[in-house]
Parts: sequence; structure tokens; C-alpha cells
Amino acid sequence: MEAERVLDLLAIQELSNYDPANRATIDPLGKIQFTPAEQAILDKHNSIIEFAQKLATCNNNCDPDLQQKYDKLAQEFQAVVAQVAEQARQREERGIQDPEELRTGAAEVVKQQPGTIVIQTIVQRPEETTDKRGRLWLLWVTAGEVANFREVILPSDFRQTVFEFRRALTQPDADPATLKALGRKLYGWLIKPLETELKANDIRHLIFRLDRELRYIPVAALHDGESYLVEKYSVANFVTLGDLDLTDRLDVPDRTRIAAFGRTTGHGQFKPLDYVADEVDAIVRETDRSDPQGGFYPGSSYLNDGFTRDRLQTSLLNQNRILHLATHGSFSPITAANSFLLLGRGNDQLPLPQVETLRGLGSLHLVVLSACETALTGDPDETGLRGADGREINSLAYSFTRAKRAKAILASLWNVNDRSTSLLMREFYRRLADDPKLTKAEALRRAQLAFLQGKLTRSGEVANSAHPFYWSPFVLTGNSW
Repeated sequence: MEAERVLDLLAIQELSNYDPANRATIDPLGKIQFTPAEQAILDKHNSIIEFAQKLATCNNNCDPDLQQKYDKLAQEFQAVVAQVAEQARQREERGIQDPEELRTGAAEVVKQQPGTIVIQTIVQRPEETTDKRGRLWLLWVTAGEVANFREVILPSDFRQTVFEFRRALTQPDADPATLKALGRKLYGWLIKPLETELKANDIRHLIFRLDRELRYIPVAALHDGESYLVEKYSVANFVTLGDLDLTDRLDVPDRTRIAAFGRTTGHGQFKPLDYVADEVDAIVRETDRSDPQGGFYPGSSYLNDGFTRDRLQTSLLNQNRILHLATHGSFSPITAANSFLLLGRGNDQLPLPQVETLRGLGSLHLVVLSACETALTGDPDETGLRGADGREINSLAYSFTRAKRAKAILASLWNVNDRSTSLLMREFYRRLADDPKLTKAEALRRAQLAFLQGKLTRSGEVANSAHPFYWSPFVLTGNSW
């Protein structure tokens, strides 16, 4: 099979004349209406992913029937992408993932870890479609450069449901039944259309490019009526495939240095972070001491007055592989100029635009922002901004990871609990250090499961630790392995 197959002029003509009636559409009852190319594959190969796996293993000796079915499926995919790509490109936000580049770009990502699919979501507003009905496009890629799509006709309450779910997640006393019902509703739109494929092919890792308001929620907290998504899959996000480093991996702990910065004191609206010192002590094995002890990774830590921009810059030039920032952050949906990380003294700030001026980010494998609200400011549905669409979340990740900078970033989507965060961070680093072959996404999943199952908290330490408020706010963006 030609790895970089380009559609010929006839296929391009077919794109322009594409019949919308042939799309794979989810009807109001949730039933998938398959396209002719999909149905032909399903009749012979049981699932699209099974077909893709056969295609990926046959290399240049593929049965002509396999190749023909692939060609028809690819043409259908490109026809759909052609309809939504221009709208996506015209959005004024940083880090656009061009849907037309998804198939070949995602194919290399899928190879990094068995049982992986890449899913790009595109949300269309009713005013952006010819029939004035909102749509959610699920563009997904599996082995063998096989790409497919699902078109979900969205009800008028889609955006409201997203924000109601987010609001329930951010309130630890929210009714669990209501939260799960909202999560199940969103599951029906985002995961249910792919569920049969996922279950039939031992898919374990989902990598998303989330769009618009979907960026305000952790996909891991969706619910299928029986369990949370995190109980079955590891989940990670990406901003653009072009900025994903496919080769970088963390080494064993003794060869992986960490620099940790934290703030325990409050300022203005920012509350003190009483558990930051314990968190940093548990993570960092201070190599500057004559008798280094404790901690999962060797390195240095700086708290409060020691947490300055100059010291941060110096640490980045010392070939550290992990940067851990336990401090408050504020990221505005209005403009990056209003977004910042709080440094260690008074109201000293590191504005988001200045993150990109820091030298040495390219040596980092992972950036962790572990304290309160480090990916978002406030409730976007309460800001009065009708156009709030999560681009500030992508902007944070993009600032740290774009253009061969840090390979991944772990940050929170809402105002997190100081104690629960400290416990979750310790478990995440412990699992990462104990098994260097474990991916970051899987280490995060196992830490979240341990919290969900009550294994990390003592009686009375954190009320109702199973609530997603405590374990689900942290999202991993970038290189997830």
C-alpha cells in the first residue's frame, strides 16, 4: 500500500460532487447509518479497525480487494473532510489542526502504542450548516492510515449540556446521579458512535483533538451508565499533530532530573496552598543535599521567595526533563495577555506570552501544573462571553509545547482541592517512576482510578473521593507515552 496515497483528479471531482445522503450519520435513536464503503467492509471484516489491522500488516502484498475497499473508504473520508476543513481553518485561534492532514499525521501516532485510535472532534454551530442543525463530527484514525468518520446531528441543548456537566464536575457536593446522567448524555454523542469498534478491537487508548466547548470538560469523566470512561481507557489530548514529538521518552528515574517550583502563600483572591511543600518533598529527591533522600526523581526544588522567573529560566538551561509548577494560574478566555502563572513572591507573575520567551523548554519531556485552576479561569458559561470556546486551554498547552518545546503538559480544568491534588500528584509520579515503560497517560489513569476507588485517602481526609471533582480535572496534552 502506498503510505502517502494522494487522491487523483477523478476523486477530487467526486469530492466536489459528493452526495451528503451517503454519510455515516447517527440518527435520533443513536443508530449508525453506514455508508456504502463502510457496509462493504463490515460485511466481510466485522469492523473497520479489524480491516485496518489487516491492511497495516499486508504492506506491499495486499489483496486487491483490501486496497479497493481502502480507496473507497478514503474517498468518503476526504469528501467529508473537505466540507468542514475550510471552516476549521478560518477560526482565529492558535494551534489549528487541519482535518485534511489528520489521516497521515495520526497514522504515526497510532503506531506508538498498540490499541490506540486518534479522534478529532469538530463542532459545527447551526448557523454554520446548510440545514441549520448543529453537528459533531468524529474523525478517527486507526492502523494502516485508515480514517473514518461519524456525523452526529446535535440537539439544541448540546452546548448547555456541556456546561451543565462541567458545573456539576466542579462542585464536590453535586448530586452523583445528575452528574452521571449528564456524563452519559455526552457519552452518547462522543463515544457511543465508536463504541462497537472500540469494544471489538481491544482499544485501550484514546487520543483526542477536542473542539470548542468540549475542551472545558475531561473526557475521562464521561459515563456509559455503568462506569466512567477512565475505568476502560487512558485518555489524552493534542493540539496539533505537527507539534507531537513521536520519539522522546522518559528515562529511568535516576537519569531523569526534575525541577520543582511551588508557592504555599496566598495573595489576593488566591488562597494559600498548604500541601504544596509536602507534595514537592514527596516528588523531588534533592541532589543538592549531602544526603539526598525521599522523592521519586532527582533534582531541585524552590518554594516561595525561591520561585522567581530568573531561577525558573536557569533551571530550564540545566537539562531538566520534568518541570513541576505547584502554584496558582489564571487563564482567561478573553485574551492570552490576561493569563498568567503566579510566581513565589507577592503578586509576581509570569504572563502566558512570556512563557514562549523562556529558553530551554525543548529539553523538557513533561510540564506539570499542579495547583489551582491552571488551565482555565472561572466558569466560561458565566463570563458573559457567548463565544467562549476553550481556546485558552489550547493556548496554554500550545505555549509550552509548540515548535519542539516541552513534549507534554498536565494541567487542571478547574479550581482543584489542594489536599486531593497533592495525593494524586504523588501517585502519578510514583507509578511513572516505578515502571519506566508505563505511559504518562496510563500512569495518570491508574492514579485517577486509585483515587476513585478510595485507595489514596484516609477516613475523613477527603470527603467523597469517588466524586470526579477530585480525580478528573487533570488533563494530559501532547506526547502521552
